[in-house]
Amino acid sequence: MSLRIVAMTDELIDPVCTAFGHVFGEARSVDTWRKIYRASPDGAVGVVCLDGANAVAGYYGATLHRVVGTGCGSAVFGQIRDVFTHPTARGSGTGRGSLFARLYQEFEQRFGGRHIQISFGFPSERHFRLGARLLAYRRLAGLEMWVHEVPQAGNAAAARLGVLAPVACFGEEVDLLWTTRPATSAMVTPRTSAFLNWRFAPRPDRRYWRYRYDSYLAGGIAGYAVIARQGYEAWLADFRLPDDPDLRRDMWHQLVDRLARAGATRLHMIASAAVPETRCLPSLGCTAVAARPPWVPAYRPYGPGWPDSELGLVFHMTMADGDIL
Repeated sequence: MSLRIVAMTDELIDPVCTAFGHVFGEARSVDTWRKIYRASPDGAVGVVCLDGANAVAGYYGATLHRVVGTGCGSAVFGQIRDVFTHPTARGSGTGRGSLFARLYQEFEQRFGGRHIQISFGFPSERHFRLGARLLAYRRLAGLEMWVHEVPQAGNAAAARLGVLAPVACFGEEVDLLWTTRPATSAMVTPRTSAFLNWRFAPRPDRRYWRYRYDSYLAGGIAGYAVIARQGYEAWLADFRLPDDPDLRRDMWHQLVDRLARAGATRLHMIASAAVPETRCLPSLGCTAVAARPPWVPAYRPYGPGWPDSELGLVFHMTMADGDIL
């Protein structure tokens, strides 16, 4: 089978979405694809493998994210969103692993180093082993899992030093919460309103609850939280807790009480050790858990000067930095 690899373009979105459905058994609409890739605040890149009839045989793509902080100045990371090879191409004599490797090598040749300093993603254990063997994937250490047992509604005492209110989207005032974070974080993708509203935009397969917390005394926004709900389980997909301990506890108590009233029984969190709030989670009633998720946080640096396996210890990462939730 004759195969060639080209850069992703708007004209290829529809055939790539069709191939996506063939591979994963569930269709992805062109509208959803555009929301993920084309609406990304810092852009997106990808490569497509076409066969001799110009049918899509594979895809490797990432959204781009500007990262700032004391440990990197200004850099661009690529979050790998979708990787697949079409079943018909796997039996063409190239082999699944080698076609996967060809896609990645073309991706790296086009974008690695110049456009992207580090790419990262969350493959399954099996695909991580394949990537580690063929593409020098590295396991990203430093992610921590936490759980909070949600008490019955009304049992979470709160001083009510502010108000936690649901919002349809985040306004530009949330940007102010991140003006000092780059000065204290080694690496972080700023959670601007543009980033949050893109990352947590409504999708057919996703439902998010967004909250902002305003302090009565200081006035204005002091924190926010985004919840992804899965039955009785809730996930804290992204958050910024107030720096003041009393406001932090008040926001947390109000958030937990809202979850209880909605029927949630457990709140889960996954964050890197570089997230400052993880140090105060025990005081809020959260417990660290040793369970491993069904996916592997992985990354691939391009060029020297980037951290090795301790990237998770310096890169501020929550589930907002992935596409798991």
